[in-house]
This record gives sequence, structure tokens and C-alpha cells, in this order.
Amino acid sequence: MMDNFPLHWRFDDPAFNQLDEDELAAFVIPSISELSTVWSHFVGEGVSHLLQRPNETVCIVDQFSVDWNDEGSGKVQLQQKLSTNLTGEVLVMWSPTVGVRVPAALLLRYWTDFFYPDDDNTIVVTTSETEFLTYCEETFFVERLRCQQA
Repeated sequence: MMDNFPLHWRFDDPAFNQLDEDELAAFVIPSISELSTVWSHFVGEGVSHLLQRPNETVCIVDQFSVDWNDEGSGKVQLQQKLSTNLTGEVLVMWSPTVGVRVPAALLLRYWTDFFYPDDDNTIVVTTSETEFLTYCEETFFVERLRCQQA
């Protein structure tokens, strides 16, 4: 199943990080239709990159950077900033057609495999219906859709 996922090498290639079989079995690859619908809702219809969306579509609630030289502190920071919304399953997307559903605990455990320092187009949809996480070049943003109230 992971062979059909374009970014499988981040999780199953020994040169990067190799999750065990049980962890990889927790990955669910949504349909392109579902991914496109979610992306359109949170990023915008016809917008293929976070940096191309109109500014008025979201408001930034918080932003923070993590220490890439200290994986443990980065994990703690993510847990603190997202503790209310980072439970259950999350949807991590790198584009309108590439994404994966994983348990939030797996995202936290392997956060440096989901986010690379030079990534600039990553979104994490949590159990919250109003807030979501984006990641762009070493900075995390907690965002809220402008059309929704907290």
C-alpha cells in the first residue's frame, strides 16, 4: 500500500527513517477526491500551493519554529501548541493530491519525517473544525478559517 504513496520513502526507506510494520499499517491513503475536497476547504478552490492562497481566507492564531537539532524539544513544542486539537487521527497533506491519515501520536513521534526544513506546502487537519496547522519553511502556523468563529 505504501508503494502507491508518493512520499513513502520518508517513512519506509532506511536512509531516512524506517517505521515498523504496525506503524506503517496505521497509514491510510485517502482518495484523491477526498484530498482535493479537504484541500479546497482549508486552502482554497483551485489553489495548489499555500503561498498562492488569498490572505483573507485564514487568520493566523499562532506561529512558532522548532529546534531541528533537538527532536525532543520540537515534539514537546508541537504537543503544547496543539494539545487540544492533536488527538485521534489527523490528515497530513503536502498538496491537493498527496496526503495521509495517521494517528496523531504517530505524527508527533515522527514529526521530523512529516515535516522537512525546506517543505513549504504542508497542512495538518486535526479534529478541530475551526483550526488547522500549516508548515512552511521551518515555521508552523496555527490557522483558523476566517469564515468560522473560534
